[in-house]
Amino acid sequence: MLPPPPPMVDSAFYATFEQLESASAMIVGGTVITEERTEFNGNDVVAYTVDVRASTSGDPSHVEVLIPAVQEGLVGTAETQGLEVGREYVLALSELDDWWQLTSPAGQSAFVVDDGIVARSLDGTLEISTEVLDRLGLSDERVG
Repeated sequence: MLPPPPPMVDSAFYATFEQLESASAMIVGGTVITEERTEFNGNDVVAYTVDVRASTSGDPSHVEVLIPAVQEGLVGTAETQGLEVGREYVLALSELDDWWQLTSPAGQSAFVVDDGIVARSLDGTLEISTEVLDRLGLSDERVG
């Protein structure tokens, strides 16, 4: 089965998890505990607070992740795909001033975790490496 074609947008798209990992400042495993619509540099965004359980870099207790918000009356895009409060994820992150952002849209940078087992990226294109799973203390058992 061939992987899906890259999206037709200006956002970063990675052919492999290793490329995504290399482009990321850190990868975290944690649970989204809050979301709040706010403004950043004149843009509407949703700020998600993630309670970090494990990280590949440093030892943050939580991170604030900004994702562009869907504008009133418009259809969302790959860039505005959000996260779900109460859900556990592995997230590939890049620095954005004092905040964090997903390295690519959530479809590629977010991986749902259920009972310690990590699914493929939300868009199904990427699978986390065994090495990163080990560093985050997650099961190498695969879903999706």
